[in-house]
Amino acid sequence: MTFDNRFISGKDSHGNKISFTPSGDSCLVTLRLANELRDRNLGNIIKLGVGKYIYIKSEKERYRFKKLDAWSIPEVVVKPLTNISIIRINTEVGSYGITKEKALEVGKYFDFQKSGFEKKIYIPVKFWEVE
Repeated sequence: MTFDNRFISGKDSHGNKISFTPSGDSCLVTLRLANELRDRNLGNIIKLGVGKYIYIKSEKERYRFKKLDAWSIPEVVVKPLTNISIIRINTEVGSYGITKEKALEVGKYFDFQKSGFEKKIYIPVKFWEVE
C-alpha cells in the first residue's frame, strides 16, 4: 500500500508555503512562512485503508489555546481533504481524538490570520475523546 499522491504543495496569497511530502503510507505536512527560513511541522497524514486517512499532530499541553480551552488544527490540512476521517493530537498527558465531521461541526475560527495557510479551526477540549 502506498500513499495517495493527491496531496500537493502550494503557496497562499501571503507567500507562505505548505508542503505535503509522501513517504509510504504517510505524508509529512510542513509550513514555511514567507518571512522564515525554516519549515514548521504541522503533523502527519496517515493512510488507514482505501480512501481513509487520519491526521496526527504532536503538541505540548502548554500550547493549548487557553481562551477557548481548545486545540487548533490548520484549516488547509483538514477542511479541503475530504478523505481525512479522524484527527488526533498526541501530548505528554494523552492522546486526544475527534472525528473530522465533529471537529468541523463544533470548531470555531478565532482569526489571528484571516486567510492563507495560517488560518486555524479551534476545537474545545470538551469535545475530544482522551485516551
